[in-house]
This record gives sequence, structure tokens and C-alpha cells, in this order.
Amino acid sequence: MIRLIDVRKTLGDREVLKGLNLHVQTGDTYAILGPTGIGKSVALRHMVGLLRPDAGQVLIDGIDVAKCNRRQLLDLRKRFGMLFQSAGLFNSMRVFDNMALPLTENTQLSRGEIKARVAEALEWVGMSGTEQKMPAELSGGMKKRVGLARAIVTHPDIILYDEPTTGLDPIMAMNINNLILSLQEKVKATSVVVTHDMTSAFMISDRIGLLHQGSILEEGTTEEFKNSSNKTVQRFISGDGDLPED
Repeated sequence: MIRLIDVRKTLGDREVLKGLNLHVQTGDTYAILGPTGIGKSVALRHMVGLLRPDAGQVLIDGIDVAKCNRRQLLDLRKRFGMLFQSAGLFNSMRVFDNMALPLTENTQLSRGEIKARVAEALEWVGMSGTEQKMPAELSGGMKKRVGLARAIVTHPDIILYDEPTTGLDPIMAMNINNLILSLQEKVKATSVVVTHDMTSAFMISDRIGLLHQGSILEEGTTEEFKNSSNKTVQRFISGDGDLPED
């Protein structure tokens, strides 16, 4: 479903991606691990065409994102749902209107169908009855749940998660992990999770890749990753100081 082939990207005077290769099978959940500022979110932005590679290819279900015109790119983005690190809710809009926005903008559903779809997604994340609340009335964990509901309200083919457990206490983070697993069963989407949370990555992922110095240093199943002999991988798993340079 998702292939990044030798992707290179320089931002300012820094080469962030240095030949990134990444393949995500249809229906799988792939976690991109790495410390803050390493380029994980930059990789996500390439997948939805917010950034274009300086070199290499980004293919979504065989479509070369960099070659899409504006209309093609907008159509491609309709296949995505995204949970932003901050939940990304519009503070001036009620929960219902936040949820309904992608349906109103991108579908031909009737008002009644939109209400039903919003209610369904909120029920899936345990937030039924919050449609009339404003984001300011919600806790951080509740905002994440609503953001997650909005990510899946369009029944997307692909879901991107940008640091889904950042800023949450351990109990709420575990709740979000459980929700992600539950939603994967319901919507059967292909998912990419950007995180530095090892517990989350091991819990929700089919495959894991460690982004290091602009490319994937090592990848594998959760068990393969845990049992890796690579010292950089093991140091990241254990949180044992800075990552070595080689």
C-alpha cells in the first residue's frame, strides 16, 4: 500500500531523509521509531503529499505522489485519516462539527448520514454524547479520542498516527493503544504510526522500523526488533543514553 523508495529531503541546510526506504503492506500497522527531531513526521508528510522528495519516489497504492496534480492529490488525500500529535481539533467548533467537517467537504452524504457516521465513530472511541461539547471542555485524553474518531469517520484506507500517546499519562496512553488495536479490527486500514514510545510500538505494530541518520537502520516484526543484535536498536529500546553514530 505504501512504498518510499530512496527518498531524500533537505530542509534548510539539513538533509533530513537520506535514502529512506519503507514498505508497508496492505492492512498492516507499521511503526516508525526514532528520537524527537529525527525526521519521522517528515516521512509522514511525504506520504500525504505535503512535502515532495528531492529525490526518490513515494508510492501510495501504486500512485506516484510527486507526479500528482492538485486534483489528483486532493482525491488521494481523501483515502487518508490522520491523528495529529495535538489531536488537531478546531477550538472554535463543537465536537460534532469537527467530526463532520471531512464528511461535509469530501463526501455526498446527507445530513442524517453524517450524523449517524459521527455517532458511530464517537461510540467506537467511547465518546458518545459529546457532540455538542467544545474542545476546551475536554481533557487531553478525551481530545485524543475525538481526534482518533475524526481520523476514522471517513472509513479511510490509510491512517497516519503522529505520536498518538505523547503527553498522556500511562493509563490513558494504554487506553489509546487499545483503541487503536480495536479500530484496526473495525476499519481494516493500513496504518503508519510515528512514535518514540516503545510500549506503544510493541503493542500495536505488525512491523517496526528504526529511523536513524535519515534512513531505516533496521526493521522487522516486534519479536525480531526486540531480539535484534544491533547495538543502536538495543540502546533505543532500553533508553540507554544517546544513540551511537554507527
